[in-house]
Amino acid sequence: MLTTIGDYADFISKIRNRTRNYFALIPDDQLEWSPVKGKFTFGDLARHIIMSEKMFVGVICEGNWHYSGHESRLAGTKKELLSLEQQIHKQCIEKFLRLSDEVLTQKRNTLQGYPVSVWRVFHTLAEHEIHHRGELTVYLQMINVAPPQIFGIRVEEIPTA
Repeated sequence: MLTTIGDYADFISKIRNRTRNYFALIPDDQLEWSPVKGKFTFGDLARHIIMSEKMFVGVICEGNWHYSGHESRLAGTKKELLSLEQQIHKQCIEKFLRLSDEVLTQKRNTLQGYPVSVWRVFHTLAEHEIHHRGELTVYLQMINVAPPQIFGIRVEEIPTA
């Protein structure tokens, strides 16, 4: 059960570690590829995940909603993308760990204006990242790259009754 800021920081970091494995598989020359013109590219998805974490930290720590975008100007190469991810995630976890556990029950307004507990915002951050990681899974399969198995085993390897 997640009951402390440290628990949540660890939970978010473990999700990010798994997501980072997906970022690593994006071919350098496919960073700006998308399956449909005008939709998120690999790079857009990765930058969106990264910058959304920063946005959620602003909500959790200060109650402010601010999204910095996901344009290629933020990280136009895979190397820059991986560096940006490391930098932003480190900053986010450091900010989380400066908070007291009491923050978890404080309220923050959603974008629609109704209050929710900070612990729910943490869960929203996790759900948002996992949602977009699923998109990365589909994208990778569309270009014949096998996505990582998040827990190291394929469903075909699980014993059946």
